[in-house]
Amino acid sequence: MQPLSFSAFVLVFVGGGVGSLFRYLCSVLSSTLIGIPTPYVTMGINILGSLLIGYLLGLSLGNEGWGMGYRLCFVVGVCGGFTTFSTFSAELFFLLREGQYGYALLYALASCILALGAVFAGHRLAQS
Repeated sequence: MQPLSFSAFVLVFVGGGVGSLFRYLCSVLSSTLIGIPTPYVTMGINILGSLLIGYLLGLSLGNEGWGMGYRLCFVVGVCGGFTTFSTFSAELFFLLREGQYGYALLYALASCILALGAVFAGHRLAQS
């Protein structure tokens, strides 16, 4: 990861905006035009985002033509704006690839359980 810079902020910001807009369009078009229920749209977006981040990481790793700017814009920005689940999936992939199976299992379970608990807690706080 490169040090903080204005250009890094701009690349992530622009990429994140594109990813978020693409997510919104996918959600609206899928649910409105095709009639797919929201949880399935979200699951599809998470799977598509995971495929995209895996593809982009596969292209960028070991490819000198892919500078940090491309990674920041497309991997961090676009994929992060489209779905943070793709980042979670990529991090889990690297843990498994490195043979850190126990840590990967703990990371996956803790992320899902704690995130769900946080949703419940946030909902509860909003209701009180």
